[in-house]
Amino acid sequence: MADCYDTVVYPRGAVKRIKLMNFMSFVGTIVLEAGPRVNLVEGPNGSGKSSLVTALCVGLGGNMKALGRQTYPEELIRRGCAGFELEITLSGGPSQPDVVVHRRTERGAQGGRQRRGGGSSGSRCGAQTRGGDGASEDDDSYEEEDNDVDAWACGGGRGRSIQTTWRLDDRAVTEKQVKELSRGMGIHFDNLCQFLPQERVAEFSNLGPTELLESTEEAIGDGHLLEQHKDLKQRIALLKTKREELQRTQDRLGRVEADQAAQAPEYNRLRRRNALRREVQQLQWKRLWVEKESRTTKLERLEQQVAAMQGRVREARHRLAQAKAPLNNRTCEVEKLQRVVNAQSQEERDLNSRVGRSQETLRRLEQQLQAKEEEVEGLRAKSARWRVDVARTRQELDRVKSERAALPRGLDPQQSARQRALTVEIPQGAGEIATVQVRLSQKQKDIEEVAGGIRLLEVALQQQWDLREQRLHKLERKLPLSRRLYEWITEMRSAGRFRRRVLGPVLMEIRPMPDQTSASQLEFVLNDANLGAVITEDQLREATDTANLPVLEEQNLTHLNRRHRIATPLYPASTREDNNLVHNWLEQNKAQAKGRRNRLLFLPEDPGAVQYTDGHPSQYAGFGITGTVDQIFEATSDLVKQAMCISCGINTAYVGTEYAEQAHVVEALFSQTPVRRLLTPRLSTVANTSEYDRSYRSQKIQDLPPAELLDDDAGAAHGDEEAKRRELATMRQEKASLEAEAQQLEESLRQRRAAMRVLENEKQQLQNLRTRLEKSAMDLIRLESELARRLTRLEHEGEPLANVGTLRSDLCNIAEEMMRQASNTAQLIMELRNLHRGLGAMELSVAAANASLVPLQQAVRRAAEVVQAAEREVATAEQRVERAQERVREAEAHVREELGPAGRPDAATLEAWAQFPEQAQELEELLAAKQAEMEQAQAALRGDEAAVLDAWQRRATEIADLCQQSAAGGSEVQAMEADVESRKTTWLPELKRHMEAINETVKRHFASIGCAGEVVLRETDDEFDKYAAEIRVQYRGEEPLRPLNRNHHSGGERSVATMLYLMALQGVTTTPFRVVDEINQGMDSCNERKVGYGRRGLVKVSGARQANGMQI
Repeated sequence: MADCYDTVVYPRGAVKRIKLMNFMSFVGTIVLEAGPRVNLVEGPNGSGKSSLVTALCVGLGGNMKALGRQTYPEELIRRGCAGFELEITLSGGPSQPDVVVHRRTERGAQGGRQRRGGGSSGSRCGAQTRGGDGASEDDDSYEEEDNDVDAWACGGGRGRSIQTTWRLDDRAVTEKQVKELSRGMGIHFDNLCQFLPQERVAEFSNLGPTELLESTEEAIGDGHLLEQHKDLKQRIALLKTKREELQRTQDRLGRVEADQAAQAPEYNRLRRRNALRREVQQLQWKRLWVEKESRTTKLERLEQQVAAMQGRVREARHRLAQAKAPLNNRTCEVEKLQRVVNAQSQEERDLNSRVGRSQETLRRLEQQLQAKEEEVEGLRAKSARWRVDVARTRQELDRVKSERAALPRGLDPQQSARQRALTVEIPQGAGEIATVQVRLSQKQKDIEEVAGGIRLLEVALQQQWDLREQRLHKLERKLPLSRRLYEWITEMRSAGRFRRRVLGPVLMEIRPMPDQTSASQLEFVLNDANLGAVITEDQLREATDTANLPVLEEQNLTHLNRRHRIATPLYPASTREDNNLVHNWLEQNKAQAKGRRNRLLFLPEDPGAVQYTDGHPSQYAGFGITGTVDQIFEATSDLVKQAMCISCGINTAYVGTEYAEQAHVVEALFSQTPVRRLLTPRLSTVANTSEYDRSYRSQKIQDLPPAELLDDDAGAAHGDEEAKRRELATMRQEKASLEAEAQQLEESLRQRRAAMRVLENEKQQLQNLRTRLEKSAMDLIRLESELARRLTRLEHEGEPLANVGTLRSDLCNIAEEMMRQASNTAQLIMELRNLHRGLGAMELSVAAANASLVPLQQAVRRAAEVVQAAEREVATAEQRVERAQERVREAEAHVREELGPAGRPDAATLEAWAQFPEQAQELEELLAAKQAEMEQAQAALRGDEAAVLDAWQRRATEIADLCQQSAAGGSEVQAMEADVESRKTTWLPELKRHMEAINETVKRHFASIGCAGEVVLRETDDEFDKYAAEIRVQYRGEEPLRPLNRNHHSGGERSVATMLYLMALQGVTTTPFRVVDEINQGMDSCNERKVGYGRRGLVKVSGARQANGMQI
């Protein structure tokens, strides 16, 4: 590197100075000055070249995952130091001040504080930090609003927090601001054409042609070519969408127009029917109008008749008024006499009221007198009773005192002693009863617990029986002998006929599966034949060397070897008695097998524990492997898994999650491990390797079918059935024993309770006796007290006749008042009699006057009857008028309903009516003829008229809309095509110019090392997402130019092509700086010398550019 470049102009964003302190392998403070163009850094391994690249990335806010090496910032701190510092000076451009970016990262205290989002070492902060470089691969992960200057991050499982501070020109800033500055200066650490660290050199050669073109576009300059390319891809996608929409619109328009033409005849028939319907409607309207006019004329005649009748009524009313005049005069005279009679009658009623009141007063005084007399008699009777009560109370009091003196004081001594003894005996008996009850309750609880366990075992055994029957039924459909074979093996095993273990069919020895996915995977690997197989185990007794035994072929009999699924040396009969028994049974029943016999698997020795020849599943957890097939199920015996490992290789069939279904994961698993069989929730993948070319590998991928034989119902029972049956028998015996003990305790409890009741009855009798004595004494005391109080009260009240003198004085006063009131009553009665005499004469005069009114009233009545008859005739006529008016109103309503609110036909209607007759009869005949014609037209219709009209109008509207949409869409597509073509003419020529320059340089570089190469821009017209940059190379003369591919070119050849392409890119790029680490990675010494020669040429080529670059 040059020491000083004061007179040279650095482009904006170029690295001018790097300062490192305690960073990775650098001790203390290191300062490096960079030149304005190409900077080469050379040195042996471990000298810090890649550390310098790392410093550039993390010092300018780059993502640490772009390095492909370290994950956490604390890994960059030199061992033994508390932190590191980076200071990078970037050129601000011509006449602009430089920009200094400073980063300081240091370890915090053990278990220190953490920012929001921080957590334990295993939490999310281990993968994404704020302020550190442990963020996720997405470079925009820092977009959260965070204006804090200090940033803390978890230590990625190391138990320490990391603090990172950023400064920009001595100003505290956030990491987000630093990243925005880097991108603003055209620095892209995620672009391999601009920043290629050591660990990602091989990744560059694996870039697809499309990715290579996009990276090149971004690295050429300010990124406008890439933005134009992305814009073109978006616009062409939108244009394709618009073209498809336009085509769909035009197709729809054609279909709708064809449907409209097909429905035209039906529509015309419907129009003819509608015309007839309108003509019928006009006839109906005119008929209504003619009927309305006829009713109006009839109403006018009726109204004239009513007017004439009303004149006759007025004449009759005049004659009635003349007859009423003399009657009214005579009636006035009678009314005057009647008023005089009414006044005297009112006076008579007043006198009668006064007489009644006086008589009522007399009756009241008489009642008072009678009450006083009765009160005197009551005092006499009360006095007699008082004397009797006093004598009786004194006698009763003397009797109670004598009975109280004779009553005993309590129980006798013998009874008291017995009561005290019972007080002790009863609690003792109650304690014994309680003890027995507790023991009985405990026994009952024990019985309930045992009964519950029995019920659970019975349910579990029933579930196991159901599962066994379900599996046998399904297996019997596959292998008809399965049920009989299972029953025979069970019977033989129970009879002790087998010498060693005999298991089968295998399906019946497998425990219920934990889930459907595991069941599908296991059934797929084992298949029907192995699930129906029988396993026998014999121990060799006569020969241990099987190499010299004869090899016999026998159908459906397989000898299993530990590592092979073949064979079959059959051992002498003396070494395999159990195997022969099963084999003979299968031979005897082969007729019922219908050609589908169960397999017989023979293990001559204990194979030992399951061995994982392709590696333990835990080694492949990173590929989504969770285990092997032998680990996803449980069997009744380890012999089942050992036999299936040898027969089906379940220990070499690996089980993975959905993650393991991904193509790149499967490819990596098969290429990096000895695994060849993989089962995932949906697929089965088997890798096959060619015997002639070990590098050639093929894969057989099958969808995993659902389980059929192992598809057990939910809640299937687990465990050993025989053990459960033994446990059930033991628990039933225990329950019977507990029930017998409980019965003994109940009998003892009944006896003790009977004895307790005898003692309690005896105690209760003594208690009742004592209570009766005490109660009798208390009753006598209470009665004596009550009698004493009663005698005292009677003596205090005294003789009742002491107040009789006052009552006699009251009787005299009442008698005098009665005499005065009788005198007043007699005087009122005399006045009433005199008034009766005058009132009789007046009533006779009124009767004579009323008799003279009768002839006059008869004359008025006859005149009134004449008026009423005339009025009835008028009312009848008016009713006829009202009915006629109602009919007219009905006709007018019908006319308004048909012709509108005006109720009269307009000019067009009158013109239409002119062709119709005026007579109602003729109108009816014409209307009938038109209705018949309309019905014929209606019968000719073949569809729903409403649907036909609606569909016709809808199609017409849709045709108009589609025509408009088609025209608008065509205009829009033409405008978009013109816009895309305009943008393409701006983008493509410039891209071609740069790619041609790169191609020429690549050709020259390849020619300089004795090879051939070129860079081709693949154009695909308007399919901008398929434009690509393809590197074609030729390292040997007999080969043609072919695209760079890892399947055809070695790692060194790809590294040479990568470096020569990056050298060629240096001639056209205008980015601030580019970094390439380990330019000779993967090259042999020959290629190193060739590229080294080209590298010296690179310095000359790059002289025309201002790009600041660094090669390490």
